[in-house]
Amino acid sequence: MTLTGPTIVRRASCCVFAVALLATSCTLQNDSGEGSDGGGVEEEVEVDRGFVDYSERAAEYLASTSTVEDPNTLDWIAIAEMAIRGDEDAFERLNEMSLEDFESSFDKIRDYQDTADFDLLYLMNLRLGYPDQIQGDVSRAIDESIRGFKYW
Repeated sequence: MTLTGPTIVRRASCCVFAVALLATSCTLQNDSGEGSDGGGVEEEVEVDRGFVDYSERAAEYLASTSTVEDPNTLDWIAIAEMAIRGDEDAFERLNEMSLEDFESSFDKIRDYQDTADFDLLYLMNLRLGYPDQIQGDVSRAIDESIRGFKYW
């Protein structure tokens, strides 16, 4: 029987695959049934995946923003978020919300100013993210502004 090139390659590949499969499935066992490294599953390992917890920093930002004298749209988002998180002062400030606080955003959108899309995004965030924290007349004005926005 003469072996040709493809047959030799095929047989060699099968042998390499069999050895690799056998080598990866074998582990040394000690008396406790754990692997040779003694790792076991009972041991908890803390893994640093590179994520940073910014919750404390976010809370500081929200607290500082929610005390602004003349709040704009972004400030009202922070105030609404603080109210949801249980801040009584922020909850009380929601009663101070008025159309005048959003007038500059409404004007930009109505006058097709260059950065009106940013203001629209803030208004949508406030309207959709915090619907229960917005006064009725402000809510209606935001809805009209969103519907009236034209991309150009």
